[in-house]
Amino acid sequence: MNLRSLRLLALAGLVGLADPAPGQEYQGKEDHLYACMRDGIRTYTTRTLPTDAACRRITYRWVERVQQAPADPPGTFMGYKCAGSCSGHRAGYAWASQQGASTASKCTGNSQSFVEGCMAYVAEKNRGQGR
Repeated sequence: MNLRSLRLLALAGLVGLADPAPGQEYQGKEDHLYACMRDGIRTYTTRTLPTDAACRRITYRWVERVQQAPADPPGTFMGYKCAGSCSGHRAGYAWASQQGASTASKCTGNSQSFVEGCMAYVAEKNRGQGR
């Protein structure tokens, strides 16, 4: 699929589109949809119908991005004190980012550092929304 086709799909609201950073390649999930003529109108669908005419299969790929945590002084993670590499905090932050956590009640687990990393993400997200 070329960039023009992706932009048309983005305009149709079917896929999100962001130009990759220089040197970045699209990786991750791949799927397809069909562009078909139905009653003289071009439609986009995930499967064709026996009555569809002039269908064209469009394959697309997308990248799932994880928000990166900002750099902190050694031994801290966004205001939380941590031991070693702060990997538990980073894992909690990354998980919360992937899940789109928006409240502290979503931050549970057996590791205090993981929970604190999740809570740091929620606090940062809520600050960004003016809350």
